Amino acid sequence: MNNINQTEKVKIIKVDYLEGLHGMIEINVSLGKDTEHIRFYHVYDPIEEFIAWLEAICVGVQKCEFWFIEGVDDKRFTFECERFCYGRKLFTVAEDYHNGKILLHGYVDQYNLIEQLYTGMKTFVSSDKYDYTNYERITFYDIYKKKNNLNRDDVLSFLCQKSVDEISEILFNIGHELNPDDFIEGNYDSTTTNDKSLKKIYPDNIDSMKEKRKKIILNNILEDNIACHSGYKLSELHSEIIEKYLKENKK
Repeated sequence: MNNINQTEKVKIIKVDYLEGLHGMIEINVSLGKDTEHIRFYHVYDPIEEFIAWLEAICVGVQKCEFWFIEGVDDKRFTFECERFCYGRKLFTVAEDYHNGKILLHGYVDQYNLIEQLYTGMKTFVSSDKYDYTNYERITFYDIYKKKNNLNRDDVLSFLCQKSVDEISEILFNIGHELNPDDFIEGNYDSTTTNDKSLKKIYPDNIDSMKEKRKKIILNNILEDNIACHSGYKLSELHSEIIEKYLKENKK
């Protein structure tokens, strides 16, 4: 059924997260002697589905798949536990088309697979190879929180005390530091605001609004993506399911 020799031994899987630039995470996945180059692309960000696929493997789902778009091509990861064949675990990377080419295919150790893909990604994200501004969605609040160590309620309470002009200056300075090409001379050029003055993203009467209503509007503004990319916040990557599995099955 799987077109694989039933006497074939388990292959070592090795995953190298190479770099994260220009909205792409470049990855080499090696299975035995074969290697395939993989890209995760921020526009069709697959990270949540990728983590869900790993979690499904950890909790014992017999067969699960995860497909993603690299920018042009579609690819698919498949994991299959052959319950009636000594519990062997089969891992496949293939083109996600009808009669698509099989790129990697073989028996793997489940712990080795999870550890290389998940722990490898966490190690990569915390290394100098990864710059979150080259992949992740970043909001006004993300930057303000990092700079001032304030929670959301504190930020909103602070901004509510400010006038429209003062708020605009605060947000412009935050955006200009991250993305100077889109924040020029008091204007904010993005896909959502189309080169509008920052003042124009608020209602005209925001200064006279009651605090509760003002906070709702400001909270929505704080969630604007001001980065050039829109990927998953890998800097916050965490899965209790996967980490419990790795702890309980550590070799």
